[in-house]
Formats: sequence, structure tokens, C-alpha cells
Amino acid sequence: MKFLRSTVTRKFVSFILLLAVGVLAGYFGLEYYGFAELPLMYLYAGLLFLLLIISVFFLLAFGLPLERVAREVKLLLTGQKYSRVSPSTIDEIGVFTYFFNEITHNLEKISKDILKNERLTSELGIASKIQRDVLPKSAPPVEGLDIIAKTTAAAEVGGDSFDFIKQGTNTFIYIGDVTGHGVPAGLVMMMVNTLIHVFSKHNYTPQQMLVETNKILLEKISGQRFMTLLMLRWDEEQKKMFWTGAGHEHLLVYRNETREVELLRGGGIALRMAPNIEHILKEQEIRELHTNDVVLLYTDGITEAKNPEGEMFTVGRLVEALRETGHKPSAESIFDAISEKFANFILDTPQEDDITMIIAKRVEEGHTKRTPVKLVISSVKKTNQQKKWSWDEGEGEDIRGGL
Repeated sequence: MKFLRSTVTRKFVSFILLLAVGVLAGYFGLEYYGFAELPLMYLYAGLLFLLLIISVFFLLAFGLPLERVAREVKLLLTGQKYSRVSPSTIDEIGVFTYFFNEITHNLEKISKDILKNERLTSELGIASKIQRDVLPKSAPPVEGLDIIAKTTAAAEVGGDSFDFIKQGTNTFIYIGDVTGHGVPAGLVMMMVNTLIHVFSKHNYTPQQMLVETNKILLEKISGQRFMTLLMLRWDEEQKKMFWTGAGHEHLLVYRNETREVELLRGGGIALRMAPNIEHILKEQEIRELHTNDVVLLYTDGITEAKNPEGEMFTVGRLVEALRETGHKPSAESIFDAISEKFANFILDTPQEDDITMIIAKRVEEGHTKRTPVKLVISSVKKTNQQKKWSWDEGEGEDIRGGL
């Protein structure tokens, strides 16, 4: 019968049966020996003795095992050291004991996972800080250019890179993108930034800097990790702009006179893709860069970003956005207008790749501006409410420096 499967029910039935048997046994015993006329106090004394025996039975069979598990549960709930309890029966108390042991085992596993995640989060925070230290905190003043640069990573550590290097009358402005994103891409990106800075101190040309960087990457980096890169060289004396491509995206040039946009192929080959790239890389000139013309550099996190319907932003939309906004008075105003168009396109679609964009606007001599270099090392966080993408979302810092 189902009701007899309960431990409490079985104990209670046992108690009633034992009590009934005891009373009957006492009565027939007294009658058999001729003591039926004894006062009832003797009968009550016998019943009390029987109750004592039954109480001891209950204590040993039910009370003590339950009290032992309850004590450990109390220790667990109050955050004190507890111990697992070995099941002594296969009834409800045994099931309860087994459940307690399983719960504590899972809690211990979860606690270890939390500690591990906290350690990983701490290490990612350190890696993110190191990357912020590698990326530019300020930029040198560049006569004849108004420049703004912003980046936002898809994870705590990003694979996109940009920097500004002053070398005499030349200023190098470059943008790069490591395959993938996250910590592995971030490590390669930081290595490339460091190498380029080191080689720039030897008065190397952009081609020489990239060739030597490629050699080091081939020696030190294993696996399928490549980095595309596009480097501009602004010659302040000649007022000319040159570019050297290492397998990166196109560069866009807005011509203020015609309000048209030229799409120039970056050219070259990605770093670490071939052992000798000396004869593949070449420097080319952006011809006739006049006042109010604009040069735009970007990573594929922009052109391959998707809207809720799965459509990519594409290079074509970026060209159109620059064509419509390139006439604006400053690099920052152009940047903001393009960013707004980008945000209106992707809406609340999660960011899947690192995103970086640089805009350099040709200005008259003596009109060099100091515009912000925005560095956001964090994924774009969304709330439950629909929210447009923004460079200013995420955990990062606003770095303003001399451009």
C-alpha cells in the first residue's frame, strides 16, 4: 500500500501496533498469573516503560539521522564549514541525505567555477589595460590635418589597431586588423604596434617597417594569425599624402571640389602571410589632396556589420555616407555623421567584430585642430530595451590628444 511507503507513516503504525501488542500482552499476562486485581497503576507503569522503549527506537531510527542532516544544512545556510552525511537508510531520510550531498557537491563545483571566472576576468582586465597602454593616449600635432580616430572592441581585448608616429617632417598614421578577435588577436595586435614603433625609431620607410615586422611575426607567431594593415604617410613639407597597404581594406578619399568619393585599393599582402613581402608592398601617393579633402580608413567590422535583417553595411554604404557628409567643417563632425548613419543601419544588432575608423581632413596651414582620439576597449552592451549602437557605449576611456 502506498501510504506505508512513508517513513513517518510506517513509524506511526509501528508505534500503534507495538502499543496495542504491549497492552494486550500486559493484560493477558496479569490475568494468567492471577494479578488482574492489581491496581491500574501497575498497568500504567508498564505502559510508560513500553513508551520509553518505543521512544528510544524512534530516536535511533528516525530522530538522530534527521538531526544530523539538519545540523549540516544549518551550517551550510549560515556559511560555516559543513560535512557530507553518509546515507544510513534508503527511505525518505536516505533520499534527503543523498539530496543534501548532491546539493553541496554542486555548490562546491559552482564556487570553483566562480573563482575561476573571477580569475579569468581579472586577467582579461589586465590584458585590456595593457592594450590601452599600447594604443595611443595622445597624438602629435600634425600641420595641415584635422584627424579623429575611434575604436571599439567586440570583447574585452580587441584585434583592431591604430596609431600615430611622428618622424621628422613625416607623420605615419596606420590602421590594422588581426584575424579573429579576443585575447589571441589582441596579443598579435600589441606585438605589431610595439614592433612598428621600434622600427620607426630607425627612420625606416613604411615599407621597411612592415617588412621587418613581418619577419618577426613569422618567427614568433604560430597558427593562422594574420594582420592586415594600411599606413598613411603625411609629408608636411610637400603637403602630400602617401599610403602603403598590407592586404587591408580600401581607403576612401572624398574630393571636396566634386563631392565625389574615390575608392582606392589598399594593395599588398597581410603580415605573416608570406616569408618575404619586400617586393609586394609599395608606397603610393594620394594625388592632389586639396584643402577640405578627406581620407577615411576603416576595418571590416564596419563594412561587415549586419542589421536585424542580416544585411551588411558594405563598402558601398560607407562610400555613400562619406559622400553625403564629407563637406562638413571638421573631421569630428564628419565622423559623427557617418557614425549616426551606421547606428541607424545596424540598430540593436549585437557587435560581432572589432570596429575602428580614422578620418583625416586636409586643412589650411595654421588651422590644425586638436580633436579627440576615442579609445573604447569593451564590447557594446545592450539593455532589454532597443538601443542604437554608439561609440560611447561600453567600458573605456575618452582620450583627447594633440591632433
